[in-house]
Amino acid sequence: MNYFGKILKFGLPYKKFAFLNVFFNILYALFSALSYVAMIPMMQILFGTTKQTFEPPVYNEIEGSQKLC
Repeated sequence: MNYFGKILKFGLPYKKFAFLNVFFNILYALFSALSYVAMIPMMQILFGTTKQTFEPPVYNEIEGSQKLC
């Protein structure tokens, strides 16, 4: 008996979901790799590999902005 063929017959209605599964697995791999790239600046701050700044930030008003009074 071809048991694999019998079992595969039940999966045929779900063929479109198999393609979606492959597509979303590829998206998951892409975005999980990008999440590690996004953590690099945080890791640099935690492990002290970034240059420290000791000057306070200076606020310059945005040109063209008007007070709402």
